[in-house]
Amino acid sequence: MFNFKNYLVVLAIIIMANTSSYATALQLDCEITNEITDTGFFKIKSNFSIKTDNQSMLVINMPPEGSIVLSGTFENYMNNIYANEYHNLTSKSAFLQRDIFSHKNNEKWYFKYIVIRINQTIGFEAICGPTKQL
Repeated sequence: MFNFKNYLVVLAIIIMANTSSYATALQLDCEITNEITDTGFFKIKSNFSIKTDNQSMLVINMPPEGSIVLSGTFENYMNNIYANEYHNLTSKSAFLQRDIFSHKNNEKWYFKYIVIRINQTIGFEAICGPTKQL
């Protein structure tokens, strides 16, 4: 007899086992898919990279402009990473969510970066994958 509760327990164990792949560090290459507001600050289809130690900071490298470091608040939950900085009436937030249905060899992450200032919100969305080793 099929027991739905046993099925859910097995599914939860499989998902938990698959989330340990980024326990120590995360390095992703990303491509911007959407600008949150039409400001022209972030160019669709441009590339950048993300690095995190999964404990204290998230770094967004956007060549040639430089990098953004978010370390004020850093939270790492199963398949989700949130980082935030707040300085002088400006809040910067980054959200990274793992696509649990993507194949392990081609793991995908969904990324959103938002900057909120008085009367202005800018940001972008992106799709990320593991950094390609040369």
